[in-house]
Amino acid sequence: MIGSVRMNTSRKPHACIFFFALMALAVSAYILVAVKSHQVLYGCGNGGCHEVLEGRWERWGPMPVAILGIGGYLALMAGAVFTSISQLKRGHVMVWYLMAIESAIGLGFIAWLIFLQWIVIKHFCIFCLSSHLFGFFAYTITLIRVPIWSQNRYSRLMISGTATAALVFMIGIHIAVVPNIHAAENADDIEYADPDNSGGGMIRFGKAKQDSRTVHLLNDQLTFDLYKVPVLGSHAAEYVMLELSDYCCPSCRKLNARMIQFRKIYDLDICIVYLPTPMNSTCNSNIKKTPRDFEDSCTLARYSMAVNYADASKFEEYHDFMMEGATPPSIKEARKKAESLVGSEVFAKALNSPKIKEWIETGVGVQGYIKAKTIPRLITKNHVISYSGGSKAGFAKLIKTVLDIDELKKRE
Repeated sequence: MIGSVRMNTSRKPHACIFFFALMALAVSAYILVAVKSHQVLYGCGNGGCHEVLEGRWERWGPMPVAILGIGGYLALMAGAVFTSISQLKRGHVMVWYLMAIESAIGLGFIAWLIFLQWIVIKHFCIFCLSSHLFGFFAYTITLIRVPIWSQNRYSRLMISGTATAALVFMIGIHIAVVPNIHAAENADDIEYADPDNSGGGMIRFGKAKQDSRTVHLLNDQLTFDLYKVPVLGSHAAEYVMLELSDYCCPSCRKLNARMIQFRKIYDLDICIVYLPTPMNSTCNSNIKKTPRDFEDSCTLARYSMAVNYADASKFEEYHDFMMEGATPPSIKEARKKAESLVGSEVFAKALNSPKIKEWIETGVGVQGYIKAKTIPRLITKNHVISYSGGSKAGFAKLIKTVLDIDELKKRE
């Protein structure tokens, strides 16, 4: 039985377990800090890492997956230290037993996370894979060296059974509990950049006149004429929100789909100012290196703004076309649709308008001003909303809060 096994007295395995667990812990901690602060991981851009860390699979229930890893690696390190101290050998068997269970669970969950990145998300995060690799070594060494695993069949069955049950529970929670990955920062709590270096910023236009409506957002930090920016909805809408997004950004496409669903369900008069914020260094000074899958961002943004310039009444239809589905249309498809809506000659002429560049630079300027490392962002009168996913009920509650609405009324 468990109490009769011989203990491994070599301290080399303990040192290896501790080292690899420490490395995995360090990477997991870095990932957690990046997720919590919405920072772009160094050397990773907004490509694969962004898709993995800003999506719904990044969370296990209410907490980031990185916290599970940090807790597990800390426990493994503590176990490695404890079992290396000969004066505490009475408790070694039980600690090895717990370490073995954790290692079996850890290997299974690492396999699950890699499966999600490969099959479901279809993107890989290099930092996540690094953490998985170090964790794999730490857990594998533990299972190879743990005395009760290698010398006792009954113990192996107990460890395997317990670990399997726990792993099924963890994966079940990961699948069944859909987190609301969005947040609304109060305007008073946001740190703004120097307006002189905001890359364009929002523009305060001249005197009010007919077909003019001055809008103030973000505690009056942003002021603009609603009739001089691209809008989705009515200029006379009761509520105005400003959206910063990119047609190549999956989270932006999720937000668009969620907002369309919200507007169909609830009878709420909302106008959305759409300012493209291409995550491409060619047209966005906030981006140092263009992430993978964002190569067409600038071109698609220009096409969208050209349609709005040529015929603003066609902009919402074109925007919905560009945001439909999980991936953006090709450059060729986007141009063909634009030309079908406003005409090829009119579209070509609109592309040369300086207004196109101005709208894009304004979106980039707003992104820089609020120091948003990632998108999408929804800006209201007093809040900045970040969004990566969540339930429709959670989104409705968020909108109700940021717009200070007593009750949302459903459409009949």
